[in-house]
Amino acid sequence: MEALVTILKVFFLMFFTQSLFISSIFFSSGHIFPTYLEGFYAKTTDITRLIIVMFTSFALGNYIIVKMYSNFDPSLVTLMNIFCVVCSSIILTILVFNFKPSFMIVPATMLVALGAVWVSYLLQQK
Repeated sequence: MEALVTILKVFFLMFFTQSLFISSIFFSSGHIFPTYLEGFYAKTTDITRLIIVMFTSFALGNYIIVKMYSNFDPSLVTLMNIFCVVCSSIILTILVFNFKPSFMIVPATMLVALGAVWVSYLLQQK
């Protein structure tokens, strides 16, 4: 049971962190809430927004990842990192750009998950 709790902690922390990174990238490019933030986007450049996210969300995300690698098994953190990068990128791209993905995205994502498990297994080999 303790192992499951650890896996869930790492998954949710990593999913939050990767979603924070992807959202920050979309914010920097002016795609997050474009109608609500239109005035802000008009008054700032991509570089200005990138500097803002570097000192806020990128710094927070990097801090969380450093803490995860120091407090949890690095192979588990790497596994969740690979999987969460893909999942958060897909989910946020669908939400932000209002894409209607094909059902084939499900097996493709499962294939990535299998690859992440394989990488984690190989990292544990000595």
